[in-house]
Amino acid sequence: MTMFKFYKGHLNLQNSHVKHIASIHGNELTKRWMMEDWTWFDRYVNQTMYWFNDPSRIRNPISILLANGYMHGVHPGASRFMGVCLSGAKSMLALAVCHIDPSIDQTLKKYMLYYEPTDNVKWNIDPPCNHTFLLDEAQEFDEHWWKEDSIEDVNAQQIWNKQPNLEWYDSQNNLIFKKVINENAQPVKINIGDNYQRFWDSLAEIARS
Repeated sequence: MTMFKFYKGHLNLQNSHVKHIASIHGNELTKRWMMEDWTWFDRYVNQTMYWFNDPSRIRNPISILLANGYMHGVHPGASRFMGVCLSGAKSMLALAVCHIDPSIDQTLKKYMLYYEPTDNVKWNIDPPCNHTFLLDEAQEFDEHWWKEDSIEDVNAQQIWNKQPNLEWYDSQNNLIFKKVINENAQPVKINIGDNYQRFWDSLAEIARS
C-alpha cells in the first residue's frame, strides 16, 4: 500500500513558508553548494538562470513533499524552483507528493492555488522521495534541455556577455565564486557579505540590465 498520494497543480510562491524555503535555497544551501564544488555549482547557476530568463522553458512540474501540514522541500526541481522564484512569478507548476494523513486537503489548500489528483508519476530510488511527474513517456525529465539547447550560449547572450568577468566575495573579503568568460575584461567584484541570496540578486540585476 502506497504511503503517498499525488496531485498536480500550481504551487503558490507567495505563501510565506514557500518563501522561507526559497530563502533557504538562496542562502544556506547556496553557501554549502558553492563551498563544496565550484564546477557543480557553476552548472547549477547556469540551470537556475536559464529558467529565470524564460520560465516557459520548463516542461515538467517540480516535485514538492507535503507531510504533517507542511511543505518540506523541493526535489527534483531545485534549480527550476529557484529560477522561477527569482523571476518574481506568483506560482509555478508542481507535483505535490503528499504523505497520507488526515490533513491532506488542508495542506494542499495552504500551498497550492489549484490541484487535481494524478497517477502519472515516475519513482526513483533517490532520497528524499524522488517522484517526478511525466508530461509524456518519451520526455522524462527537464534534463533534456541540456542536449537540446546550448545553455552556456543562451546564458552568455542574456547574462555573461554583459559582465564577462565576475567575482563574488564574502564579508571577510574571501573570493567565494567567480565566472570568467573573458579573462581580459576588467573583473567586476561583488561583495555579498554573509547573505548568499545577494549572489542571486546580483545575477538577476545583471540579467535585467
